Amino acid sequence: MRHEVATRRVLYEIPGMQSVQVRKSEFKGANGDPLPLEFYDALNPLSGAIVAIVAGLPDAGFEKHVGCKFMEMEWTICVARLIAASGMTAVTHSNRDAAPDAEALMAHLATTTSKIGIWATSGHGPVALEAAAKAKCAVFTTP
Repeated sequence: MRHEVATRRVLYEIPGMQSVQVRKSEFKGANGDPLPLEFYDALNPLSGAIVAIVAGLPDAGFEKHVGCKFMEMEWTICVARLIAASGMTAVTHSNRDAAPDAEALMAHLATTTSKIGIWATSGHGPVALEAAAKAKCAVFTTP
């Protein structure tokens, strides 16, 4: 059962946000096994930029506490849709081991574009900070 916090959406909305198309894919995690990945395709793309919403906690532990993966939280989905409606492709992902899998994600995305940004919040910051070494920019927020 999903914890209440996993069902909370971002209140702010912008035009086009709900019409963003989501493509399911996968990437090779740090151990070589596939992990889920979702692309929230940009509306009116701004030069091929991708923003990875980085998870800093292993999904197994996250699911144990809130009942879903970080990429399945309504907050994460809303932020991805806001980014895509703003002109950049957003990416959400799953992981087994947060830091090595974030590095693997960055390597995977680098095969597509060199314009990669990172978005992280709260306790996800330390993992995102390591991954940010391979990004053009990063946003770190806290609730």
